[in-house]
Amino acid sequence: MPPPAPSLPPFSPAFFASLPGQVQIINNLVGIDPTQLAALNTAPVVDIPPDGGVGMPSQPRLRTPAARNLPPGLERRIIDIPPLSLTSLVKDEVVMHIATTNTVAQVEDAVRSLGLTLIASENLAITQSIVMRFRITDGRSPRDIIRALASIQLIAIAQPNYIFTFQQQGDDATPASRGETGPKGDAAQYILEKLKISDVHRMVRGTNVPIAVIDSEIDATHPDLEGVIAQRFSAVDAPEKPHAHGTGMAGAIAAHQRLLGTAPGAQLLAVNAFSTPQRAAKAPRSISSRASTGRCAKALASSI
Repeated sequence: MPPPAPSLPPFSPAFFASLPGQVQIINNLVGIDPTQLAALNTAPVVDIPPDGGVGMPSQPRLRTPAARNLPPGLERRIIDIPPLSLTSLVKDEVVMHIATTNTVAQVEDAVRSLGLTLIASENLAITQSIVMRFRITDGRSPRDIIRALASIQLIAIAQPNYIFTFQQQGDDATPASRGETGPKGDAAQYILEKLKISDVHRMVRGTNVPIAVIDSEIDATHPDLEGVIAQRFSAVDAPEKPHAHGTGMAGAIAAHQRLLGTAPGAQLLAVNAFSTPQRAAKAPRSISSRASTGRCAKALASSI
């Protein structure tokens, strides 16, 4: 039989004490400290629901070059080509939106070959976008122009300049509450009880909260609206008479005499974006006020 192998001499305690700790060994291997090592782990987190299975949480999306032309919150471009049957639009205008990372001058250069002339632009800082209204000068329809705009990538939204009208027709009748006094609120306002407005008003009344009302002309002399109009702005081209719809909407918010609004302590920014066609003077009950996309954008910009 071969002689037994000699046993290795035991290591002394001093030798073990001289060895680096576990953390130092890791540092020596990767050349960084543990916090940097943890940062290298970029794998997506996996959630295991209580009822089993594996769920992957949503991962952040990388913005593509095309996405850089979109305002925040807009995931893709909108090319709104109207159907041939739609007539509630301005026949010789289109509206475009771009991100504020681009400029109006860039758009003017890009659309010059399409025979478009800039009418107006509004910077909507809160949405980080610019709205522009262009006139079509070569006789083509908004439908044809918008189809052509689809190839211009810096345009985030291309759409017609739509015309909006009220369902409620305007008239010259004096509102029932004009000139009347009495307790705040009215028995006919069933919504006060439905929404428990009295309970709400014990906690909050909207005192000095600014609220923009983008509507038709508001009657600031109405007794229920006394002292609530803080500022006024008109997006229309000519002075307008007070209109029942705008006055009614303002009253639903801030009325505080015979009628009671949801926020009677609020301060209103009265923004007139709807105008009444001239021919309405002959038939006031058959034609309502109206506004366009471009005019609403102007009104919105003034309210921000």
